[in-house]
Amino acid sequence: MAEIPKSVRLITNKDIVKLGTNIVEWSLKSTGPINDAWPELTGEVPMSVKSNFIVRSEILWFFLHMMDRYSFAFGGPTVRDILQDAIVKNAIETMLTASFHAGQLDKKGFDEWIGRISSNAVEEFNDAQIDYSSCKTLGIENRGDFLNEETIIGRLAARIEHLTGQNYNLHLRLLIWLTITESLVKSELKKLVEKACRIVK
Repeated sequence: MAEIPKSVRLITNKDIVKLGTNIVEWSLKSTGPINDAWPELTGEVPMSVKSNFIVRSEILWFFLHMMDRYSFAFGGPTVRDILQDAIVKNAIETMLTASFHAGQLDKKGFDEWIGRISSNAVEEFNDAQIDYSSCKTLGIENRGDFLNEETIIGRLAARIEHLTGQNYNLHLRLLIWLTITESLVKSELKKLVEKACRIVK
């Protein structure tokens, strides 16, 4: 019997699947408080589909970037690359599927459409990766870090503000910082990445 390729084994490994599911679930959960407060904080009533999708996408890029950083720290570049291959595309497609409804398209047509737009989403994630690469710290240590765009969470807040036309909205920026710092701790992402890295090794 032919051996199942390692890449396939990793994608179906329960701990790798759990990590990918955790990333998508917590990125989506994190959008809730931001979406709820959006009309009051921004004056955009109701929150537009575009703004909603930007928030949803950018928070997923953040969680995937944190997986990238943690996996590099625990396993080095090879392990990091393997986890990226096993998780990123699936996580993006899951987020896109959760964000849109099939509507007039049949399942096959909807899946093909998701596949096409996921290619653009992967490019956007790669751009975010480059943007975050210059950040040296997470920005979770001090409450004033929400103003610091040289931290990872500060950069996330700035990206969301810029892409939605809400530049220098300090109330929005603080809410993003509070939401993400809490979600990152509760998600136990670092612990799950460490476990996944041991499997890959």
